[in-house]
Amino acid sequence: MENYSSFSFKTPIVENDEIRFYFSYKNAESFTELWNVPGLSTALKNENQKKIIWRIISQAQFAVGISYWKTYLAKKVTSPEYIYAKGDHYLLFTKKTTNFWNTVFSDGLGEFYYTNRIKTFTPPWSINKKNVENTPLPLKTNGILVPVGGGKDSLTTISMLQKANIDFDTFAFGNYNLINQQVNQFPGKHFCIERKMDPILFELNKKGAYNGHIPISLLYAFGAVLIAAIHNHEFIVLSNERSADQENIEWNGKKINHQWSKTLEFEKIFQNFVHQQFT
Repeated sequence: MENYSSFSFKTPIVENDEIRFYFSYKNAESFTELWNVPGLSTALKNENQKKIIWRIISQAQFAVGISYWKTYLAKKVTSPEYIYAKGDHYLLFTKKTTNFWNTVFSDGLGEFYYTNRIKTFTPPWSINKKNVENTPLPLKTNGILVPVGGGKDSLTTISMLQKANIDFDTFAFGNYNLINQQVNQFPGKHFCIERKMDPILFELNKKGAYNGHIPISLLYAFGAVLIAAIHNHEFIVLSNERSADQENIEWNGKKINHQWSKTLEFEKIFQNFVHQQFT
């Protein structure tokens, strides 16, 4: 299927508080995913915040694009040479960056490969690079942001912070009644990123395109980092159950872990990635 041999990440566009992520298969389907991000347009008026926010968006596009790339598993993956915004370049790529995304596309999609019986784990990650100096961008930061998913992990974090008399704000990826009921009980501010996936994706799934699990916690992580940069949070605090470190099955010589993006391994490489890219 020649039309599905090459998958492209296009330059995202920001308008007001909305981010539009664009992806396409060569001579085939194009996709648009929308994120509505509270406070985005205001933060972009600050020069230092603008640079960090664009660095985050430029990397978040690869996490978002996983859902669309996996429909036909393109053998070639390309991206813009750089992210462009009012004359400044913000996409920083190094060898460590490429290694991070290779790990995500390999280990993070392990269950997807297992479910679909795909034995090649690492896709050809051919990225067009324009290295940009990662100069320090000091920001006025203060406070703690707690991602809330509606379950016991986030409530454990909140309980521990409350017992220590530490103030915090909350963040959710998606607007859900259960989460809203929970966060309304806490005095801090609540921030929500609303996501609208491209309906073409679901149409392709009905027609037989590949479907399956993605490392969804990776999207939550990028959302939290974005909100923290916009609203000046210094720390993102969360809890994960220790069982997430235990793989579910071994297949094709590889350990398959449904909760890979909740493992200590992921947390360590994501922390290093954040410090390298956004500080």
